[in-house]
Amino acid sequence: MSGSNRGIPGPAGRHIEHDAGVSEIIGAVLLIALVVAGGTLVGVALFSQPLPTQVPKVNIVIGADQNGTVTLVHNGGEALNPGQYLVYLDQTPWPLNKSFVNNNTSTPADTTVWSVGNSLTLRGSDANLTDNVTVVYSGSSGNVTITSVNAVGTGEGGYGFFSSLFEYILGKHPEQYPEGIVPLPTQQVTHYPPVGPYNWSNIQPRIDYTDWAGQSEWMNTTAYIYTSGNSDSSYDTPPDVITSTVPGGMSAPNLFRFTDVNTINDELHNYGRVVMLDGVYVCNGPIRFDNSYKILMAQNPGTVYLPMNGPSYNDGYIKVSAPNVIISGLNLEGTGGVEIVSSYVSVQGVNVTSRNHGELSANHDPNEPPANKAPINGMFFVWADGQPLSNIEFFNCTARECNTHGWNMNQNWNNVPYSISNTLFVNCVASYCGYGSAGDTVNYINGSTSTVSAEHQSRSEWITGFDLHEWQDLIECHVYNCYADNNWESGFHFEPGARYGDNGEDIGPRTRSENVTLDNCTSIDNGRSTYSGAFFQSGYYLSRNTTLTNCTSVDNANAGFYVQGGINSQFVNCTDTGSKNTGFLVIKGSSDITIDNCISKDNPRFALWTAFTENLQVKNFQQLNVTGGTGFGTQTQSILGWYKDDSRYQLPVTDSYIQITADKNSPQIINQAGSGNTYDLRPS
Repeated sequence: MSGSNRGIPGPAGRHIEHDAGVSEIIGAVLLIALVVAGGTLVGVALFSQPLPTQVPKVNIVIGADQNGTVTLVHNGGEALNPGQYLVYLDQTPWPLNKSFVNNNTSTPADTTVWSVGNSLTLRGSDANLTDNVTVVYSGSSGNVTITSVNAVGTGEGGYGFFSSLFEYILGKHPEQYPEGIVPLPTQQVTHYPPVGPYNWSNIQPRIDYTDWAGQSEWMNTTAYIYTSGNSDSSYDTPPDVITSTVPGGMSAPNLFRFTDVNTINDELHNYGRVVMLDGVYVCNGPIRFDNSYKILMAQNPGTVYLPMNGPSYNDGYIKVSAPNVIISGLNLEGTGGVEIVSSYVSVQGVNVTSRNHGELSANHDPNEPPANKAPINGMFFVWADGQPLSNIEFFNCTARECNTHGWNMNQNWNNVPYSISNTLFVNCVASYCGYGSAGDTVNYINGSTSTVSAEHQSRSEWITGFDLHEWQDLIECHVYNCYADNNWESGFHFEPGARYGDNGEDIGPRTRSENVTLDNCTSIDNGRSTYSGAFFQSGYYLSRNTTLTNCTSVDNANAGFYVQGGINSQFVNCTDTGSKNTGFLVIKGSSDITIDNCISKDNPRFALWTAFTENLQVKNFQQLNVTGGTGFGTQTQSILGWYKDDSRYQLPVTDSYIQITADKNSPQIINQAGSGNTYDLRPS
């Protein structure tokens, strides 16, 4: 999500403060030809022959009924301006002495803007006798046909080949089913039971210091660091209680009293393993791993606190620039985080927060922005800095109340793509990451509304919990049993892959995304953003070659599961409950997406919303207590093909299989029919 003012934002390189990004894949608007014929079914056309560049790209659905009403629906593409379009009935111009309806107003065709979702309707004997309807674009070079529908069957008065489509799409009998609704058949179906959770206890870190025993630098080199808890220099040796906790006691050669961050850095240089005893260690600079085969660990996990303060880059956090490193059991506070620019790194049981020491108490307001602003783009930041990275893992780590991403994996773009591969996330938590837009103020509620100044804000308005794919190539990324809640934008976030510069232009090839999996993950209450342009705000936002299994979404501000520009991705045994817009959203040039044995329930708008998508396979999908949103003037439980009246993306679903089991008493399904689809819509 790098660059600025491109519609879709995100956290980009560490040197880019605005961090705007591009997920709005503006693919070529596809023009699709559809002819439905057979029996008394006659025809519908969404023509897509290549047009000259000056001709608007538009899809038009044409239908007629036996009462002599011809209707043309603008179904996607660009708006047609007054004087740019003409309608012919059997080579005769649309009679201007006849009325037609555009947004419920009677206006001649040559004076009305015709935009997505609006219809032109002609009533009368002229329509009864029509065997052909043609829409042409009238430009400086003359008239060019946009859409032409010919009769392919016989029918009384010539209307026959239109009538079945009209009934199917527009609702010939509104007293039977509302306009635009596909009625549900009466079959019954049994929903498959969910698969049980995996046995996570068998998943262990892959990077183990016991494998390093042959390294001369590592063998028998352990240092212990203690802190007195104050600055009194009279503490030349640790208290007896600390000494007694170390098996065999400690002796002067490997026992060091902490004075400042250099104590840690010196011993990391001189020893293979540095063990920190219980206490608070105030660090006034960075901790650096410049050599391989090193461990920094708490003797008792969770009892070592490192408040850090470093507002500038290269200051106030842990930086790992050498391979074969383990960091374990620490609590990092303030600006403290972990930046990884090398391979073979394991982070285990590390907790990070932008709060100051002691602020994570039970009675503080988590919505109040913390005072510290991280110098890096993620509290756990994996940065392919001019080289590919691999074999990086996080076990039992937590990012809580952070002014930047909990996790961010990325690269700076220098005309060379780099990969981050074979990464593993197990039992990790990202909670309350993000508090607004850099340089702005934000309101939060703590009994009453208060305004917080800019210096307390996030690095970006696009902060997420787990932002795992930005400008780098992502290969073999596996996320197990992780949890995201109350993050500013998405809980789990994977960009569609565009590399755009600040001017909105392409600056590199689309990123690779290969074999990404999320298993047994949970995403709750994400999308706290108050930014006016916010739109991710979802439990899971993803794109290509990604599989989610047994994942849960609850009460997210936009969608539970959101696919944009996606390819070859699937959801298996996933459930959304109560996300405010849509349970499952698949849009903007997606293809080969599978939603298998999933549930959407208690959504105030849509269970399934998809448009501009091909080969969508929806199997054993169940929607429960979905109250429905407003679309085409009616309430819907699921919607296929409509997208906010946005001509760039409001294109049909094609070549797809849709199997939905819905509550009997819930609203039904709007479908802007595309070609090659099979529907199996069932009441529960």
